Amino acid sequence: MNQPQKPKLYHIVAISRNGVIGKDNQLPWHFSADMRHFKETTTGNTIIMGRRTFESIGRRPLPNRENFVLSRSDLQVPEGVRAFKTLGAAVEQAARPKIFIIGGAELYKQTINEVDGIYLTRVLADYDGDAYYPEIPGFFKEKNKKTAEEKDTGLEFIYLENSQKVYAHG
Repeated sequence: MNQPQKPKLYHIVAISRNGVIGKDNQLPWHFSADMRHFKETTTGNTIIMGRRTFESIGRRPLPNRENFVLSRSDLQVPEGVRAFKTLGAAVEQAARPKIFIIGGAELYKQTINEVDGIYLTRVLADYDGDAYYPEIPGFFKEKNKKTAEEKDTGLEFIYLENSQKVYAHG
């Protein structure tokens, strides 16, 4: 009997050269090319975020996506957002084939070894910050990379695949 295919789980993240992903619950930069990449990649899919990330985007759902928020406590969320206490419960309820973890640092750290791939925007500059992405394990292999230039700051869009999880089609 054919079972429904389990959704794939990914990180999508922008990281500065010195590993920073956030400062004071915000991105420490604003690049239109990165925002476009995020929107194009996640639209039509499920996004999962921690409570602080949810608060940082204005406590509202991002359009054209299934929006899930993880919180250890009971969380009141607006229409279009669902709250879960565990990642497992959220993944079980995902109705889309791809699930993107969009932050924050603690959720990235907890799931780095479990994801199928990482959609990484490398910001080719150093930034001050208080949130860092975990070290990427060696079993993630670069599958493709493209470069974008914006306002004298280089951005690289990189897809890293978890080589410990081998599939017929990624």
